[in-house]
Amino acid sequence: MKIVTLEKFVEKSLEFSTLNLINECFSENRPCLGDESELAMRVIAMDHENVISHAAMYIRSMRIDDYTFKGSIIGDVVVSRNYRGRGLCKIMLDVLNSFNFELKIEHSFLFAYEPKIYLSCGYRNLTNEIKFFDSNCNEWKKFVYKGGLHKQIGNSKLPDGVIDFCGKVY
Repeated sequence: MKIVTLEKFVEKSLEFSTLNLINECFSENRPCLGDESELAMRVIAMDHENVISHAAMYIRSMRIDDYTFKGSIIGDVVVSRNYRGRGLCKIMLDVLNSFNFELKIEHSFLFAYEPKIYLSCGYRNLTNEIKFFDSNCNEWKKFVYKGGLHKQIGNSKLPDGVIDFCGKVY
């Protein structure tokens, strides 16, 4: 098994395999991967030529009232059913969190169907309301997502208040 980090796909076959894995793991089909303009890194685990796990990290400026910070959103975290329980999720998040630290990201966010999986990686339940752009409805929305998670990377504690994601969530 090998871990690969990418800023963008250079091989269409790798992109296709990754998208197939994401669609296998999530109930809704996704026609494409996240917004490449905000993409900082993808982490992919491969067993021979097969993509067996994937996670992506997107970076943008966010704010709570007058406090503006650089935040990351971890998205499309998937592990093939046959490889679950082997620590691949933790390995991928460790790689992404090292990159967060290197880029001086203050806060990292993740929205999960199974939040408990990410607690051992240092993520905690996010209780702040978030404001984000819902590209499905083409409108701005606010709510507290029950599977929302946060990890403090820098020294600044996340203040109370509505987090303006200044875009969509992944």
